[in-house]
Amino acid sequence: MSKQFKKILFNNKDLVLIGNLFYADTDLIVNNTEKLKVTNSINNVIYVELNIENDSYRIVKGVLCKSRIHTYLCNIVAEMKKEITDDGEIKQIYLKMLEEVAKVIT
Repeated sequence: MSKQFKKILFNNKDLVLIGNLFYADTDLIVNNTEKLKVTNSINNVIYVELNIENDSYRIVKGVLCKSRIHTYLCNIVAEMKKEITDDGEIKQIYLKMLEEVAKVIT
């Protein structure tokens, strides 16, 4: 894959592609932290392993942010399996990622 860099704003969330790495902001409430494997924790920020995979991507990490009210999945990091340059396709993949992650954290 090329070393493309693409950053788009979608629903007030940054979606960033750097080569085959995909980084995205999220704001999903986490109801089930027991199933998540913590890899690192600094103050109220917790890094977790996700390992959610399909034909297009593999979500490898998530960032949890704690507040007084909820724990949120603030960011996800994924490895893309194919090059994507179309903004519409990036948005559709992001929405699919959110669906898949929600199954694990809720």
